[in-house]
Amino acid sequence: MELDRSAIERDCERLLLRSIALFDQRDWRGYAELFAIDGVFVRANQPDEPLVGRAAIQTALAARPANRLTRHLCTNIEIEALDSSHAKGRCYLVLFSATELATEIPLAGWRA
Repeated sequence: MELDRSAIERDCERLLLRSIALFDQRDWRGYAELFAIDGVFVRANQPDEPLVGRAAIQTALAARPANRLTRHLCTNIEIEALDSSHAKGRCYLVLFSATELATEIPLAGWRA
């Protein structure tokens, strides 16, 4: 059977974008479930402390401050299907992170 490289590459791209959406939505369970049972998540800010397994990933992320907001901007996605079970890829991520304010800030001069 012919390898459908385009379908594999698109599936990988969708997985990447889904992971970013779940992370920014703070859906730690959904995010962790994207990993294999023994999957490894290496955080950019703690590269020497990889999280191994879905439970460890979910637990560590759930311990993040509740008022921490993140937004990831993902560009230049390149995925290459190597065979039916393997692909490699890269992308560029820009992370915006902030602490959510508890109160709303009025917009001066704003009208509906």
